[in-house]
Amino acid sequence: MKSLLLFTLLLALFFSQKTPIPFIIIDTPENARCLDGSKPGIYYRAGQNKRNTLIYLEGVGNCAGPTVDDILENCYQRSFTQIGSSKYRPSFFNSSEIEGIFREDDITFGRWNLLIIPTCEGATYAGDASVQYKNTTLHFRAQRMLVNIFDYMIKNHELKLNHNVILSGSSAGALGAYQYANFLQKLLPLTDVRIVPDSGFFLDSPEPFQQIVQVFGNFIKNDHYKTIFPECKYQNNGSDFYKCILPKYSWEFIQTDAFIIGSLYDNWALQYIYQIPCYNHFDQCDPETLQFILQYGETYKKLLSNILAFKPNWGSWLISCGFHDFIQSDWYSNKNFTIPNNSKNTGQYSVDQWVSYRFLKSKQRIDSDPYPNNKNCAYQYK
Repeated sequence: MKSLLLFTLLLALFFSQKTPIPFIIIDTPENARCLDGSKPGIYYRAGQNKRNTLIYLEGVGNCAGPTVDDILENCYQRSFTQIGSSKYRPSFFNSSEIEGIFREDDITFGRWNLLIIPTCEGATYAGDASVQYKNTTLHFRAQRMLVNIFDYMIKNHELKLNHNVILSGSSAGALGAYQYANFLQKLLPLTDVRIVPDSGFFLDSPEPFQQIVQVFGNFIKNDHYKTIFPECKYQNNGSDFYKCILPKYSWEFIQTDAFIIGSLYDNWALQYIYQIPCYNHFDQCDPETLQFILQYGETYKKLLSNILAFKPNWGSWLISCGFHDFIQSDWYSNKNFTIPNNSKNTGQYSVDQWVSYRFLKSKQRIDSDPYPNNKNCAYQYK
């Protein structure tokens, strides 16, 4: 009995260890650089299953603002940080952030190769321009950076020989996953490429926010985008380029299968788009504000339900508890977060079923219990 207990403890200790994930600088041409002109980098961990790879695009919002000057100033300040320059990136991925889908004991991705692509530009992976600002040049070059990183993975890690590649990301990284889904599948024609975007489905309302994303779209609009996401017709329609970035519009042009993860009450959107002061504690909202949040959730649910009806192979896990960025946290496997309440359907279990069983019938889960009826997670917030 003692031997069995010791073995169990040793096994648990083994799986709880976090293998350091090193930062690797990628040699790229000058038109494929971070905001400050430094070469981009990746965090890469080889898995036991050499023919499956999880690619994760880091989030962190774009350099948005109501005017182009605001966008440039925002990005100028960002260029002196790790989200605008590889110079400030740590040599190893922060061990405290090796959670959720990054864990080596994750039931789906634990044995896969893991490629984390840190953001170092502010244009939601859509930019292809360099702009003079103040005393420097700001490089909005994520398109060419990603193309070069994918090429590096093909040459150095046999990405083209993979059986499965999952392209994922949270927030702005999720927007990148939607945009590069078709491109990556065409780049890897013999590979089953799918995407798992997390917390990246935004509504372009109210009007001030719509104006901000429209200004941003006009600023980053470029001809090279046609080589990345040519299927998106909005890039040809005047000031509608931003609609290629938002999956609310671009979903119909995405040809790979997707599993959408998100909160019906995304608290990043509630805080930054709708300026809700109680975004992180709904129980502290006044009745009018709470009613707005609940209505927002219903609008979100209706929109996603309509889209998923046209995409029978797509999966979803959309819960009525507030959070933003889910799959890179311990909540991903937390049994308090299930759809429906008190079921086995955690985010982790639902993604695993969708990834492992291609023709699974029950793969679209949208919480039918509005806040606060999903009681196990209703009062937990990130």
